[in-house]
Amino acid sequence: MTGFVTGSAGRLTLRKLVVVLAVSAGLTALIAALAPLLGVVGDRAGWHLDIMGAGAFDARSPEHAILWVRIPRVLAALIVGAALAGAGCALQALLRNPLAEPFTLGISSGASLAAVLAIRLGLESTFGVAGVGGAALLGAAGTLVIVWRLARVGDHLPPATLVLAGVTMSMFCSSASVLIQYTSDFTEVSHMLQWMLGGMETVRLVTVGYAALPIGLALIGLLAHARELNALAAAPRP
Repeated sequence: MTGFVTGSAGRLTLRKLVVVLAVSAGLTALIAALAPLLGVVGDRAGWHLDIMGAGAFDARSPEHAILWVRIPRVLAALIVGAALAGAGCALQALLRNPLAEPFTLGISSGASLAAVLAIRLGLESTFGVAGVGGAALLGAAGTLVIVWRLARVGDHLPPATLVLAGVTMSMFCSSASVLIQYTSDFTEVSHMLQWMLGGMETVRLVTVGYAALPIGLALIGLLAHARELNALAAAPRP
Protein backbone atom coordinates (compact mmCIF):
# COMPACT_ATOMS: atom_id res chain seq x y z
CA MET A 1 0.00 0.00 0.00
CA THR A 2 1.52 3.20 -1.16
CA GLY A 3 -0.87 6.00 -0.40
CA PHE A 4 1.84 8.12 1.21
CA VAL A 5 4.11 8.11 -1.87
CA THR A 6 3.46 11.26 -3.90
CA GLY A 7 5.01 12.94 -6.90
CA SER A 8 5.77 11.61 -10.35
CA ALA A 9 9.27 10.49 -9.38
CA GLY A 10 7.96 8.38 -6.51
CA ARG A 11 4.88 7.04 -8.29
CA LEU A 12 4.63 3.28 -8.07
CA THR A 13 4.22 1.68 -11.49
CA LEU A 14 3.52 -1.96 -12.24
CA ARG A 15 7.11 -2.46 -13.40
CA LYS A 16 8.55 -1.00 -10.20
CA LEU A 17 6.17 -3.08 -8.12
CA VAL A 18 7.18 -6.31 -9.87
CA VAL A 19 10.89 -5.52 -9.55
CA VAL A 20 10.63 -4.62 -5.84
CA LEU A 21 8.56 -7.70 -5.03
CA ALA A 22 10.89 -9.98 -7.01
CA VAL A 23 14.03 -8.63 -5.32
CA SER A 24 12.41 -8.77 -1.86
CA ALA A 25 11.15 -12.32 -2.40
CA GLY A 26 14.56 -13.43 -3.68
CA LEU A 27 16.44 -11.96 -0.73
CA THR A 28 13.92 -13.40 1.72
CA ALA A 29 14.22 -16.86 0.18
CA LEU A 30 18.03 -16.65 0.25
CA ILE A 31 18.10 -15.62 3.90
CA ALA A 32 15.56 -18.29 4.84
CA ALA A 33 17.66 -20.95 3.11
CA LEU A 34 20.96 -19.88 4.69
CA ALA A 35 19.75 -19.06 8.22
CA PRO A 36 19.22 -22.68 9.39
CA LEU A 37 22.71 -23.60 8.20
CA LEU A 38 24.43 -20.82 10.17
CA GLY A 39 24.95 -20.63 13.92
CA VAL A 40 27.27 -19.44 16.64
CA VAL A 41 28.97 -22.15 18.70
CA GLY A 42 31.40 -21.97 21.57
CA ASP A 43 34.40 -24.10 22.39
CA ARG A 44 37.76 -23.67 24.12
CA ALA A 45 38.86 -21.24 21.43
CA GLY A 46 35.83 -19.03 22.08
CA TRP A 47 32.69 -18.26 20.15
CA HIS A 48 32.77 -18.51 16.36
CA LEU A 49 30.44 -18.79 13.39
CA ASP A 50 29.66 -22.36 12.37
CA ILE A 51 28.40 -23.36 8.94
CA MET A 52 26.77 -26.77 8.66
CA GLY A 53 28.15 -29.10 6.05
CA ALA A 54 26.68 -32.05 4.18
CA GLY A 55 25.99 -33.79 7.49
CA ALA A 56 23.00 -31.49 8.00
CA PHE A 57 21.13 -33.46 5.36
CA ASP A 58 22.03 -36.88 6.79
CA ALA A 59 19.16 -38.09 9.01
CA ARG A 60 21.64 -39.95 11.24
CA SER A 61 23.82 -36.91 11.88
CA PRO A 62 23.50 -34.69 15.00
CA GLU A 63 23.67 -31.70 12.64
CA HIS A 64 20.44 -32.89 11.03
CA ALA A 65 18.64 -32.72 14.38
CA ILE A 66 20.01 -29.22 14.97
CA LEU A 67 18.86 -28.19 11.50
CA TRP A 68 15.27 -29.18 12.29
CA VAL A 69 15.41 -27.20 15.50
CA ARG A 70 16.44 -24.09 13.56
CA ILE A 71 14.00 -24.42 10.65
CA PRO A 72 10.82 -23.74 12.73
CA ARG A 73 12.52 -20.69 14.25
CA VAL A 74 13.34 -19.28 10.81
CA LEU A 75 9.79 -19.91 9.60
CA ALA A 76 8.38 -18.30 12.73
CA ALA A 77 10.56 -15.22 12.23
CA LEU A 78 9.31 -14.89 8.65
CA ILE A 79 5.67 -15.18 9.73
CA VAL A 80 6.06 -12.69 12.59
CA GLY A 81 7.81 -10.21 10.31
CA ALA A 82 5.04 -10.50 7.72
CA ALA A 83 2.37 -10.03 10.40
CA LEU A 84 4.03 -6.90 11.82
CA ALA A 85 4.50 -5.44 8.35
CA GLY A 86 0.88 -6.10 7.43
CA ALA A 87 -0.42 -4.65 10.69
CA GLY A 88 1.63 -1.47 10.33
CA CYS A 89 0.63 -1.03 6.69
CA ALA A 90 -3.07 -1.52 7.45
CA LEU A 91 -3.02 0.91 10.37
CA GLN A 92 -1.27 3.58 8.28
CA ALA A 93 -3.92 3.25 5.57
CA LEU A 94 -6.96 3.06 7.84
CA LEU A 95 -5.87 5.94 10.08
CA ARG A 96 -4.27 7.92 7.22
CA ASN A 97 -1.18 8.52 9.31
CA PRO A 98 2.34 7.43 8.21
CA LEU A 99 3.41 7.24 11.87
CA ALA A 100 0.67 4.80 12.84
CA GLU A 101 1.93 1.34 13.82
CA PRO A 102 1.45 -1.02 16.77
CA PHE A 103 4.24 0.55 18.85
CA THR A 104 3.56 4.27 18.41
CA LEU A 105 -0.16 3.73 18.98
CA GLY A 106 0.42 1.88 22.24
CA ILE A 107 -1.12 -1.35 20.93
CA SER A 108 1.97 -3.41 21.73
CA SER A 109 2.15 -1.94 25.25
CA GLY A 110 -1.53 -2.71 25.78
CA ALA A 111 -0.99 -6.30 24.70
CA SER A 112 2.00 -6.60 27.06
CA LEU A 113 -0.01 -5.18 29.97
CA ALA A 114 -2.83 -7.68 29.41
CA ALA A 115 -0.37 -10.56 29.12
CA VAL A 116 1.47 -9.51 32.29
CA LEU A 117 -1.83 -9.27 34.13
CA ALA A 118 -2.86 -12.72 32.88
CA ILE A 119 0.40 -14.22 34.13
CA ARG A 120 -0.04 -12.46 37.49
CA LEU A 121 -3.58 -13.83 37.85
CA GLY A 122 -2.46 -17.36 36.92
CA LEU A 123 -4.55 -17.65 33.76
CA GLU A 124 -1.81 -19.66 32.08
CA SER A 125 -2.14 -22.45 34.61
CA THR A 126 -5.89 -22.56 33.92
CA PHE A 127 -6.08 -22.03 30.16
CA GLY A 128 -2.51 -22.79 29.10
CA VAL A 129 -0.58 -20.66 26.65
CA ALA A 130 -3.85 -19.62 25.01
CA GLY A 131 -4.82 -17.79 28.21
CA VAL A 132 -1.90 -15.35 27.97
CA GLY A 133 -2.13 -15.06 24.18
CA GLY A 134 -5.87 -14.43 24.30
CA ALA A 135 -5.43 -11.80 26.99
CA ALA A 136 -2.76 -10.07 24.90
CA LEU A 137 -5.09 -10.03 21.88
CA LEU A 138 -7.91 -8.49 23.93
CA GLY A 139 -5.50 -5.96 25.42
CA ALA A 140 -4.29 -4.90 21.97
CA ALA A 141 -7.84 -4.49 20.64
CA GLY A 142 -8.98 -2.61 23.74
CA THR A 143 -6.02 -0.25 23.60
CA LEU A 144 -6.68 0.54 19.93
CA VAL A 145 -10.30 1.43 20.72
CA ILE A 146 -9.25 3.66 23.63
CA VAL A 147 -6.62 5.45 21.53
CA TRP A 148 -9.13 5.98 18.74
CA ARG A 149 -11.69 7.46 21.15
CA LEU A 150 -9.12 9.69 22.87
CA ALA A 151 -7.76 11.03 19.60
CA ARG A 152 -11.10 11.95 18.04
CA VAL A 153 -11.96 15.63 17.87
CA GLY A 154 -15.62 15.67 16.91
CA ASP A 155 -15.87 13.67 13.69
CA HIS A 156 -12.19 14.16 12.86
CA LEU A 157 -9.10 12.12 13.72
CA PRO A 158 -6.11 14.51 13.55
CA PRO A 159 -2.79 12.68 12.96
CA ALA A 160 -0.93 14.61 15.68
CA THR A 161 -3.65 13.90 18.24
CA LEU A 162 -3.64 10.23 17.29
CA VAL A 163 0.09 9.88 17.85
CA LEU A 164 -0.06 11.77 21.14
CA ALA A 165 -2.91 9.56 22.37
CA GLY A 166 -0.92 6.48 21.37
CA VAL A 167 2.22 7.65 23.16
CA THR A 168 0.14 8.45 26.26
CA MET A 169 -1.43 4.98 26.29
CA SER A 170 1.96 3.38 25.68
CA MET A 171 3.46 5.14 28.71
CA PHE A 172 0.45 4.30 30.87
CA CYS A 173 0.47 0.61 29.93
CA SER A 174 4.25 0.37 30.40
CA SER A 175 3.99 1.93 33.87
CA ALA A 176 1.14 -0.40 34.82
CA SER A 177 3.17 -3.40 33.65
CA VAL A 178 6.11 -2.34 35.83
CA LEU A 179 3.76 -1.94 38.82
CA ILE A 180 2.37 -5.45 38.33
CA GLN A 181 5.88 -6.86 38.06
CA TYR A 182 6.83 -5.09 41.29
CA THR A 183 4.04 -6.94 43.13
CA SER A 184 4.92 -10.34 41.62
CA ASP A 185 7.36 -12.98 42.75
CA PHE A 186 10.63 -13.78 41.01
CA THR A 187 9.25 -16.67 38.94
CA GLU A 188 6.35 -14.60 37.65
CA VAL A 189 8.58 -11.62 36.86
CA SER A 190 10.97 -13.87 34.94
CA HIS A 191 8.08 -15.28 32.94
CA MET A 192 6.69 -11.79 32.25
CA LEU A 193 10.02 -10.49 31.01
CA GLN A 194 10.53 -13.56 28.85
CA TRP A 195 7.09 -13.05 27.29
CA MET A 196 7.63 -9.33 26.63
CA LEU A 197 11.10 -9.78 25.18
CA GLY A 198 9.93 -12.63 22.99
CA GLY A 199 12.05 -15.34 21.47
CA MET A 200 12.10 -18.34 19.19
CA GLU A 201 13.64 -20.84 21.60
CA THR A 202 10.46 -22.83 22.22
CA VAL A 203 9.01 -22.62 18.71
CA ARG A 204 8.06 -25.94 17.15
CA LEU A 205 6.91 -26.76 13.63
CA VAL A 206 3.35 -27.49 14.78
CA THR A 207 3.21 -24.09 16.50
CA VAL A 208 4.28 -22.41 13.28
CA GLY A 209 1.47 -24.21 11.48
CA TYR A 210 -1.12 -22.96 13.98
CA ALA A 211 0.07 -19.35 13.59
CA ALA A 212 0.55 -19.43 9.83
CA LEU A 213 -3.12 -20.10 9.01
CA PRO A 214 -4.76 -17.02 10.63
CA ILE A 215 -1.85 -14.73 9.73
CA GLY A 216 -1.86 -15.95 6.14
CA LEU A 217 -5.63 -15.44 5.81
CA ALA A 218 -5.34 -11.95 7.28
CA LEU A 219 -2.56 -10.99 4.86
CA ILE A 220 -4.54 -12.37 1.91
CA GLY A 221 -7.49 -10.26 3.05
CA LEU A 222 -5.31 -7.15 3.17
CA LEU A 223 -3.94 -7.84 -0.31
CA ALA A 224 -7.46 -8.34 -1.63
CA HIS A 225 -8.39 -4.86 -0.37
CA ALA A 226 -5.10 -3.20 -1.34
CA ARG A 227 -6.73 -0.84 -3.84
CA GLU A 228 -9.32 0.32 -1.33
CA LEU A 229 -6.69 0.83 1.37
CA ASN A 230 -4.50 2.78 -1.06
CA ALA A 231 -7.41 5.02 -1.94
CA LEU A 232 -8.25 5.52 1.72
CA ALA A 233 -4.65 6.37 2.58
CA ALA A 234 -4.41 8.84 -0.31
CA ALA A 235 -7.67 10.60 0.56
CA PRO A 236 -7.26 14.15 1.93
CA ARG A 237 -7.29 14.33 5.71
CA PRO A 238 -10.26 16.17 7.20
